[in-house]
Amino acid sequence: MWSPLVFARVPLTPSSRATTRVAIDIARFVPLATFVAETDRHLADLRASKRLPGVDRIRLPGDRRGVCRIERLRDGIPLPAALLVQLDKLAGELGVRKLRERAA
Repeated sequence: MWSPLVFARVPLTPSSRATTRVAIDIARFVPLATFVAETDRHLADLRASKRLPGVDRIRLPGDRRGVCRIERLRDGIPLPAALLVQLDKLAGELGVRKLRERAA
């Protein structure tokens, strides 16, 4: 399909790219349990693939997100020290508790 963005000198940014989303009812093609089992098997095969030298493990989309979510639920969202200072200063100006006080 032709797009004016292909010929125009528009920098590619996340907002300038089009996306297409498709919803598929898997159960119309194969029982859901079969699909899940096959998908799990394929993912396990990918993770068990031979690694290149220096590669500690094979990561798949979503792996890092899952780890980050667990860490952030447990430890909170890490903030750079300079930002924390600015936010605490703003909290003082607004008369609300500072973030460092809330974490305690």
